[in-house]
Amino acid sequence: MNTACALACFLLLSVCVFAGSHTLMGLAIYIRGERAFSASIMLDDITVGYYNSETNIYVARGNTSNEDDLIDPNILRAVSENVLVHFIERSHRLRPVNDTESHVVHQVMGFCEQSDNNLGQMISKTAYRGSTFDELHIFAGKFTYQVFSNYTEPETKRNLELSKSRLEKLYYPACIKMLKNYLKKRETQLNRKVKPQFRLIQKANSDSGGIRLSCLATGFYPRHINLTLFRDGQPVADHEITGGDLLPNAFDLALLKAHII
Repeated sequence: MNTACALACFLLLSVCVFAGSHTLMGLAIYIRGERAFSASIMLDDITVGYYNSETNIYVARGNTSNEDDLIDPNILRAVSENVLVHFIERSHRLRPVNDTESHVVHQVMGFCEQSDNNLGQMISKTAYRGSTFDELHIFAGKFTYQVFSNYTEPETKRNLELSKSRLEKLYYPACIKMLKNYLKKRETQLNRKVKPQFRLIQKANSDSGGIRLSCLATGFYPRHINLTLFRDGQPVADHEITGGDLLPNAFDLALLKAHII
């Protein structure tokens, strides 16, 4: 193949939300039998903090200034206690067939959204042993609920009203308040634009006898991009390109690598 290769990279907004929209997401992980859970918090695609329910300590990440004023400790404690109770109760009801099995993992993911200064949706998902168990969604005061498991214990339906109440009165207001606080505190970090740096790496392919050309884009933000490769002035067909997965890099930046053979 002709090894002459040009690379075009266009920075885009997040594919998860539309223009002017921001999200705050929390992911909590619990191992059956433990007395506590751990959680990470993300603002859009930036990890902003970690939490441990055993110590009840929230540790900010990626900002040198103090962020203690962003989170109400009383709300944090209330959310933590409710999430831990949920984990413990769910783990008792969903005991594995082989009761000697260890390290059974339960997860809860929740995120809220604000779009153009208007309050958006909130979604809460739970997972058990690597698979989504159920999903609760609230938007404009309306709820939708989905179960992705064959587990149909009546107690789950009875607890649904309690889950709705907690989502509406505790989790949703707390998430939106925290999101607004973080948008003010991390405005500069969110609005930055860092252009990618490019490298072309050429290697011989022993299997085909041809040449493998890799185009590496590193250190860019926002991290959602289109990567287009050109050969002799023409775009390379998708089926000729491998790779292209977005990978983490230092300082909340990203890297992307694609190959042509």
